[in-house]
Amino acid sequence: MPYSSIERYKLYFVTGAAFNVLIKWLEGGAVESPREMAKACAGFLRGDILAKE
Repeated sequence: MPYSSIERYKLYFVTGAAFNVLIKWLEGGAVESPREMAKACAGFLRGDILAKE
């Protein structure tokens, strides 16, 4: 990938988000199961960020 490509930021964007979700999940007592968290994060990546609860 050329250094000038905007795509070079994608990995940092995703890993930063995943790391912050992990921290918040642990701070909250990890109430949700790892499966629930994986499903939610996959949904966020698909664009379901504003999905109704």
